[in-house]
Amino acid sequence: MNDSLLRSFCESTHRKLIVVIGTTLFGLVVLFPLVDDYFDKERDRSTLTDDLGRARQTEAGLAESEKQVAEILAQLEAIDSRAVSSESVSAYRSKIVELVRRSGCQVRRFDVSAPLRRPWLKLDDPLETKTPPNAKQRKTPFTLERRNVVLLVDGSMQSLQDLLGELYNDDTFAHLQRAALQAANRGGDQVTMEIEMWLFALDRRKA
Repeated sequence: MNDSLLRSFCESTHRKLIVVIGTTLFGLVVLFPLVDDYFDKERDRSTLTDDLGRARQTEAGLAESEKQVAEILAQLEAIDSRAVSSESVSAYRSKIVELVRRSGCQVRRFDVSAPLRRPWLKLDDPLETKTPPNAKQRKTPFTLERRNVVLLVDGSMQSLQDLLGELYNDDTFAHLQRAALQAANRGGDQVTMEIEMWLFALDRRKA
């Protein structure tokens, strides 16, 4: 039976058409699903490539953001180290005493007051002592602390000039409010200098 069908097929004048139809049917049944599967995988690959590209961009952005955060934190630490808060008053006192001694002067009095506090405002001036009328619109989450320092020292004019130079070069948030000179003794070369300074620090307001 199979030989008869094969002979009939070979002798048939429509065998080319039959081959074409058979090949077409084979393509429809077998190859088309493979093509669909190929394009599905190609789309998946393209999507994964896009996701990978976005992930790499995000990673690069995170690295840059972390770098910027580190730089800002370093700047904040540098600024914070220049402030004089309750925790750093003792260290500041020790530093000033050392500056006085290094300049050849002698400390006679060194008083640091309790802090005066007021809200820190946007575009504020730490030397401002009065509350402006638009303070509510300029509020920030910080409080400004100001400490008054009175420093009384003895020394020669040259030593006092050296001390003033040391205080000027010091990067602490300090403002020289007043300075006065008077002779320490009659006929001598010793001079007494009284300095009043304001020290500043910012503290976050408690809720």
